[in-house]
Amino acid sequence: MTFTAWVPPGSVARGAELVAGRTDRAPACSGCHGDDLRGVGPFPPIAGRSAIYTFRQLYDFKAGTRNGDWSPLMKEVVAKLTLDDMIAITSYTSSKMP
Repeated sequence: MTFTAWVPPGSVARGAELVAGRTDRAPACSGCHGDDLRGVGPFPPIAGRSAIYTFRQLYDFKAGTRNGDWSPLMKEVVAKLTLDDMIAITSYTSSKMP
């Protein structure tokens, strides 16, 4: 199954920078989710997931409404992210092959 997510121009490129940790907003996602973003151990894959699903997870971590074992770690990771940053990250991660 394929899907299309319409995102603002430049979002995928900006998301690549954020996911790689090349900004002061958050550490590189690969540190936990693997170089290919397909997950490592208890850390889930984020490559190829629905953009809205991933956005909702980031938003909920930031809002403090996610309460899993790893939630405190992710709350720190998303603390500096803006809504535009989250859109960019999900634009990039959803464009990758799962």
